[in-house]
Amino acid sequence: IGNDRSSGTILDRASEISPETWVVTETSNRQLMTLEDSPKIGVITNITPNHVNEHHSLCEYKKIKLKLISSSEHKIVNENLELDQKDIITFTGKNHIEANQNAALAVAEIVGTPGNLENFEPLKQRLELIHETDGLTFYDDRQGTAVDSTIQALHTLEPPITLIFGGANKDMPIEELAKTINEFCELAIGIESPFTSEIAPLLDDLIIVKTMTEAVEEAKKSERPSSVLFSPACEYGPYFAPLKGHEDYLDFPKLCK
Repeated sequence: IGNDRSSGTILDRASEISPETWVVTETSNRQLMTLEDSPKIGVITNITPNHVNEHHSLCEYKKIKLKLISSSEHKIVNENLELDQKDIITFTGKNHIEANQNAALAVAEIVGTPGNLENFEPLKQRLELIHETDGLTFYDDRQGTAVDSTIQALHTLEPPITLIFGGANKDMPIEELAKTINEFCELAIGIESPFTSEIAPLLDDLIIVKTMTEAVEEAKKSERPSSVLFSPACEYGPYFAPLKGHEDYLDFPKLCK
Protein backbone atom coordinates (compact mmCIF):
# COMPACT_ATOMS: atom_id res chain seq x y z
CA ILE A 1 0.00 0.00 0.00
CA GLY A 2 1.03 3.64 0.07
CA ASN A 3 2.34 5.82 -2.71
CA ASP A 4 1.96 2.98 -5.24
CA ARG A 5 -1.01 4.16 -7.32
CA SER A 6 -1.92 0.62 -8.39
CA SER A 7 -2.91 -0.46 -4.87
CA GLY A 8 -5.46 0.71 -2.33
CA THR A 9 -4.86 2.94 0.66
CA ILE A 10 -4.21 1.73 4.18
CA LEU A 11 -7.60 3.12 5.25
CA ASP A 12 -9.35 0.70 2.88
CA ARG A 13 -8.00 -2.25 4.89
CA ALA A 14 -7.64 -0.74 8.36
CA SER A 15 -10.13 -3.24 9.82
CA GLU A 16 -7.86 -6.14 8.79
CA ILE A 17 -4.77 -4.80 10.57
CA SER A 18 -3.84 -6.15 14.00
CA PRO A 19 -0.62 -5.89 16.06
CA GLU A 20 0.54 -9.10 14.33
CA THR A 21 -0.06 -7.79 10.78
CA TRP A 22 2.85 -6.88 8.53
CA VAL A 23 2.06 -3.77 6.49
CA VAL A 24 4.31 -3.02 3.51
CA THR A 25 4.06 0.55 2.30
CA GLU A 26 5.81 2.61 -0.34
CA THR A 27 6.31 6.03 1.23
CA SER A 28 6.87 9.22 -0.73
CA ASN A 29 9.11 12.08 0.36
CA ARG A 30 6.00 14.16 1.00
CA GLN A 31 4.60 11.55 3.37
CA LEU A 32 7.97 11.31 5.13
CA MET A 33 7.83 15.01 5.94
CA THR A 34 5.20 14.32 8.61
CA LEU A 35 6.55 10.93 9.74
CA GLU A 36 7.19 10.92 13.50
CA ASP A 37 8.59 7.42 13.92
CA SER A 38 10.41 5.03 11.59
CA PRO A 39 8.95 1.64 10.65
CA LYS A 40 10.21 -1.55 12.27
CA ILE A 41 12.01 -2.38 9.01
CA GLY A 42 13.11 0.61 6.96
CA VAL A 43 14.28 0.26 3.36
CA ILE A 44 15.93 2.97 1.25
CA THR A 45 16.37 1.98 -2.38
CA ASN A 46 17.95 5.22 -3.58
CA ILE A 47 18.61 8.88 -2.87
CA THR A 48 18.92 10.95 -6.03
CA PRO A 49 18.39 14.66 -6.76
CA ASN A 50 14.65 14.02 -7.13
CA HIS A 51 12.12 16.47 -5.67
CA VAL A 52 14.97 18.73 -4.53
CA ASN A 53 12.86 21.62 -5.80
CA GLU A 54 10.47 20.88 -2.92
CA HIS A 55 13.18 20.69 -0.24
CA HIS A 56 15.54 23.51 -1.29
CA SER A 57 18.69 21.36 -1.25
CA LEU A 58 19.87 17.75 -1.68
CA CYS A 59 21.03 17.79 1.95
CA GLU A 60 17.54 18.61 3.21
CA TYR A 61 15.99 16.02 0.89
CA LYS A 62 18.44 13.40 2.21
CA LYS A 63 17.43 14.22 5.81
CA ILE A 64 13.80 13.55 4.88
CA LYS A 65 14.64 10.22 3.25
CA LEU A 66 16.70 9.07 6.24
CA LYS A 67 13.59 9.29 8.42
CA LEU A 68 12.75 5.91 6.89
CA ILE A 69 15.51 4.26 8.96
CA SER A 70 16.44 6.74 11.70
CA SER A 71 14.86 4.67 14.49
CA SER A 72 14.17 1.40 12.66
CA GLU A 73 15.02 -1.91 14.28
CA HIS A 74 16.28 -3.13 10.90
CA LYS A 75 17.85 -0.73 8.38
CA ILE A 76 18.16 -1.93 4.78
CA VAL A 77 19.84 0.37 2.27
CA ASN A 78 21.38 0.25 -1.18
CA GLU A 79 25.14 -0.14 -0.71
CA ASN A 80 25.73 2.53 -3.36
CA LEU A 81 24.44 5.16 -0.93
CA GLU A 82 27.46 4.79 1.39
CA LEU A 83 25.49 6.14 4.36
CA ASP A 84 27.22 6.93 7.63
CA GLN A 85 24.89 4.68 9.61
CA LYS A 86 25.52 1.86 12.07
CA ASP A 87 24.01 -1.63 11.96
CA ILE A 88 22.73 -1.44 8.40
CA ILE A 89 22.01 -4.27 5.99
CA THR A 90 23.05 -3.51 2.41
CA PHE A 91 21.86 -4.81 -0.94
CA THR A 92 22.87 -4.15 -4.51
CA GLY A 93 21.88 -4.96 -8.09
CA LYS A 94 22.97 -4.19 -11.62
CA ASN A 95 19.68 -2.40 -12.32
CA HIS A 96 16.51 -1.15 -10.55
CA ILE A 97 14.63 -4.45 -10.87
CA GLU A 98 17.46 -6.61 -9.51
CA ALA A 99 18.18 -4.17 -6.67
CA ASN A 100 14.51 -4.09 -5.65
CA GLN A 101 14.39 -7.89 -5.70
CA ASN A 102 17.43 -8.11 -3.43
CA ALA A 103 15.96 -5.54 -1.04
CA ALA A 104 12.75 -7.61 -0.84
CA LEU A 105 14.77 -10.79 -0.17
CA ALA A 106 16.55 -9.03 2.70
CA VAL A 107 13.19 -8.10 4.25
CA ALA A 108 11.86 -11.65 3.73
CA GLU A 109 14.84 -13.08 5.64
CA ILE A 110 14.20 -10.76 8.59
CA VAL A 111 10.51 -11.62 8.90
CA GLY A 112 11.18 -15.35 8.46
CA THR A 113 9.49 -15.77 5.08
CA PRO A 114 11.57 -17.73 2.56
CA GLY A 115 12.37 -15.51 -0.40
CA ASN A 116 11.26 -16.88 -3.77
CA LEU A 117 11.52 -14.98 -7.04
CA GLU A 118 10.27 -17.76 -9.32
CA ASN A 119 6.88 -16.09 -9.77
CA PHE A 120 8.19 -12.53 -9.58
CA GLU A 121 6.29 -10.05 -11.74
CA PRO A 122 7.69 -6.51 -12.22
CA LEU A 123 5.51 -3.57 -11.28
CA LYS A 124 3.15 -2.37 -13.96
CA GLN A 125 4.45 0.60 -15.93
CA ARG A 126 7.96 -0.06 -14.62
CA LEU A 127 9.87 -1.43 -17.61
CA GLU A 128 6.68 -3.37 -18.42
CA LEU A 129 6.86 -5.27 -21.71
CA ILE A 130 3.56 -4.43 -23.40
CA HIS A 131 3.87 -5.43 -27.05
CA GLU A 132 6.12 -7.10 -29.62
CA THR A 133 5.67 -6.73 -33.37
CA ASP A 134 7.80 -6.60 -36.51
CA GLY A 135 11.06 -6.73 -34.56
CA LEU A 136 10.04 -3.93 -32.18
CA THR A 137 9.61 -4.55 -28.45
CA PHE A 138 7.66 -1.85 -26.59
CA TYR A 139 8.26 -1.11 -22.89
CA ASP A 140 6.07 1.11 -20.69
CA ASP A 141 8.20 2.77 -18.02
CA ARG A 142 5.94 5.71 -17.25
CA GLN A 143 6.77 5.31 -13.55
CA GLY A 144 10.26 6.49 -14.49
CA THR A 145 9.55 10.11 -13.60
CA ALA A 146 13.11 10.91 -12.52
CA VAL A 147 16.34 11.23 -14.49
CA ASP A 148 18.01 8.37 -12.62
CA SER A 149 15.08 6.03 -13.30
CA THR A 150 15.37 6.50 -17.05
CA ILE A 151 19.15 6.05 -16.89
CA GLN A 152 18.65 2.72 -15.09
CA ALA A 153 16.07 1.63 -17.66
CA LEU A 154 18.44 2.40 -20.52
CA HIS A 155 21.18 0.37 -18.84
CA THR A 156 18.79 -2.56 -18.41
CA LEU A 157 17.58 -2.94 -22.01
CA GLU A 158 19.64 -4.30 -24.88
CA PRO A 159 20.55 -1.74 -27.57
CA PRO A 160 19.50 -0.50 -30.03
CA ILE A 161 16.93 1.53 -28.10
CA THR A 162 14.40 4.15 -29.14
CA LEU A 163 13.56 6.40 -26.18
CA ILE A 164 10.34 8.43 -25.91
CA PHE A 165 10.41 11.06 -23.16
CA GLY A 166 9.20 14.52 -22.13
CA GLY A 167 7.46 16.59 -19.48
CA ALA A 168 8.69 19.07 -16.87
CA ASN A 169 11.96 18.75 -14.95
CA LYS A 170 12.14 18.81 -11.14
CA ASP A 171 15.42 20.74 -11.05
CA MET A 172 17.36 17.51 -11.56
CA PRO A 173 20.75 17.58 -13.35
CA ILE A 174 20.42 16.21 -16.88
CA GLU A 175 24.02 15.82 -18.08
CA GLU A 176 24.34 12.13 -17.16
CA LEU A 177 21.01 11.32 -18.82
CA ALA A 178 22.09 13.09 -22.01
CA LYS A 179 25.35 11.13 -22.01
CA THR A 180 23.46 7.84 -21.53
CA ILE A 181 20.97 8.65 -24.31
CA ASN A 182 23.82 9.46 -26.70
CA GLU A 183 25.53 6.17 -25.82
CA PHE A 184 22.61 3.73 -25.75
CA CYS A 185 19.88 5.16 -27.97
CA GLU A 186 19.66 4.72 -31.70
CA LEU A 187 16.86 7.29 -31.65
CA ALA A 188 15.62 9.79 -29.07
CA ILE A 189 12.09 11.15 -29.47
CA GLY A 190 11.12 14.07 -27.25
CA ILE A 191 7.50 15.10 -26.86
CA GLU A 192 7.29 18.88 -27.09
CA SER A 193 7.68 20.13 -23.51
CA PRO A 194 10.01 22.15 -21.23
CA PHE A 195 12.18 19.09 -20.46
CA THR A 196 12.66 18.26 -24.13
CA SER A 197 13.75 21.84 -24.84
CA GLU A 198 16.14 21.76 -21.89
CA ILE A 199 17.99 18.57 -22.86
CA ALA A 200 17.90 19.06 -26.66
CA PRO A 201 21.24 20.97 -26.90
CA LEU A 202 23.03 18.07 -25.18
CA LEU A 203 21.80 15.31 -27.50
CA ASP A 204 23.55 14.19 -30.66
CA ASP A 205 20.30 13.37 -32.43
CA LEU A 206 16.73 14.18 -31.42
CA ILE A 207 13.32 14.17 -33.07
CA ILE A 208 10.77 16.48 -31.42
CA VAL A 209 7.06 15.69 -31.87
CA LYS A 210 3.89 17.22 -30.50
CA THR A 211 2.05 14.14 -29.19
CA MET A 212 2.54 10.55 -28.04
CA THR A 213 0.75 9.37 -31.19
CA GLU A 214 3.42 11.02 -33.34
CA ALA A 215 6.17 9.64 -31.10
CA VAL A 216 5.00 6.04 -31.54
CA GLU A 217 4.60 6.55 -35.29
CA GLU A 218 8.23 7.72 -35.49
CA ALA A 219 9.39 4.75 -33.40
CA LYS A 220 7.63 2.30 -35.72
CA LYS A 221 9.66 3.59 -38.67
CA SER A 222 12.70 1.70 -37.40
CA GLU A 223 13.98 -0.74 -40.01
CA ARG A 224 15.79 -3.07 -37.63
CA PRO A 225 14.92 -4.88 -34.38
CA SER A 226 15.00 -2.56 -31.39
CA SER A 227 13.50 -1.79 -28.00
CA VAL A 228 11.07 1.14 -27.81
CA LEU A 229 11.02 2.63 -24.32
CA PHE A 230 8.59 5.22 -22.98
CA SER A 231 10.35 6.60 -19.90
CA PRO A 232 9.58 10.29 -19.33
CA ALA A 233 12.61 11.04 -17.06
CA CYS A 234 10.58 13.79 -15.37
CA GLU A 235 7.07 14.71 -14.25
CA TYR A 236 4.90 14.13 -17.29
CA GLY A 237 1.37 13.70 -15.88
CA PRO A 238 1.02 17.14 -14.27
CA TYR A 239 2.44 18.68 -17.44
CA PHE A 240 0.62 16.76 -20.16
CA ALA A 241 -2.73 16.08 -18.47
CA PRO A 242 -4.11 19.66 -18.55
CA LEU A 243 -3.02 20.30 -22.14
CA LYS A 244 -5.48 19.70 -24.92
CA GLY A 245 -4.04 17.32 -27.47
CA HIS A 246 -1.84 15.46 -24.98
CA GLU A 247 -4.49 13.08 -23.67
CA ASP A 248 -3.05 10.28 -25.84
CA TYR A 249 -0.03 9.85 -23.53
CA LEU A 250 -2.35 7.62 -21.49
CA ASP A 251 -2.92 5.42 -24.54
CA PHE A 252 0.73 4.44 -25.06
CA PRO A 253 0.03 0.67 -24.73
CA LYS A 254 -2.83 0.89 -27.25
CA LEU A 255 -0.83 2.99 -29.69
CA CYS A 256 1.96 0.39 -29.77
CA LYS A 257 -0.36 -2.32 -31.16
